[in-house]
Amino acid sequence: VTSVDLGVAAYPQTAGEETFCTLVQSDVEGEMLTYTFMWGDETPDTIVKKPAGSLACADHMFCGAASATCGGTVPRKVRVLVEKDGCDGVERVLANEDVAVCPPLNFVGNVKQFVVEQEDGKNRRTVPAVERAMTADDFYDYYSYSSHTGFEAAETSVMFLYRDLTNPTHLSFFWFHGVDEGFGSQGSARVDGLVTGVPSGTTIVQRDDHPGEWEWTTSTTLGELTGTGPHLGGRWTFNKNTDGGAVAGLPINENWEMKIQTNFIEGIDKWFFYFGDGSAPQAMNAAEPVYLHPVVTSVDLGVAAYPQTAGEETFCTLVQSDVEGEMLTYTFMW
Repeated sequence: VTSVDLGVAAYPQTAGEETFCTLVQSDVEGEMLTYTFMWGDETPDTIVKKPAGSLACADHMFCGAASATCGGTVPRKVRVLVEKDGCDGVERVLANEDVAVCPPLNFVGNVKQFVVEQEDGKNRRTVPAVERAMTADDFYDYYSYSSHTGFEAAETSVMFLYRDLTNPTHLSFFWFHGVDEGFGSQGSARVDGLVTGVPSGTTIVQRDDHPGEWEWTTSTTLGELTGTGPHLGGRWTFNKNTDGGAVAGLPINENWEMKIQTNFIEGIDKWFFYFGDGSAPQAMNAAEPVYLHPVVTSVDLGVAAYPQTAGEETFCTLVQSDVEGEMLTYTFMW
């Protein structure tokens, strides 16, 4: 059993919170391991169960009852104990240093914002995508016929945009329902879904569980999957686990709008959209479509490096609009 220390993830989930991860390979593929994250303060240990070869992560904020007031420092010593049945555990130190207490939230992410809304602007939110330092496929964390992003919940359908911090131009869309049996109680369920307006170049990167449930389609009838076409269709039947999928390749800096429709036939009665800024998820009305698109944003490119004549400089800026090719007037005020 060997431990590969991945240290501290770059993205704080809330102010002062950090994500600690470790990866253990085992001689037995998929063997279930128990990870005990020991924080070195007065807060309880965090226990995570993951199969060998899967990334095990836990979040912690070093701002407990025994900490000083915000603005000081506290010792931070994080250890993780990895155990499997019948064997001695392996212990690893993930951090050993002083850390500021309750540092302010430092959002590490794209300034690009996205709008999610329903008919007539209802339930409208303008927010960033969920972000982690891993691929969409890795974040989906598919095993036991289920996703394991941490957003799963029984009798609940979840959507969100996702950006890989190691490849910031890679934007994905996740949509799944229910929860794995080991993390909640999900009964028998059936859900149909349809996504239209999918940008060209988008690819399916995760099916939970097979092409007959999350597939391209030419039909705009919910639950009707043809195998090819410009739309994405879902026809999910599941019990004691999740069903859903993810697509990647959505353009970060282009204009597009996806329309998402669903029919909760059985076992699912809540619909939420999650965001990357730590705010509460937005509850959606399943009787109406959800619309998802980028915001009109301005990207300041500043001063170009090459002067055209002596003393002359070139200044540039780029603006994206909801209407492709729409003519804009730029007034440069010197």
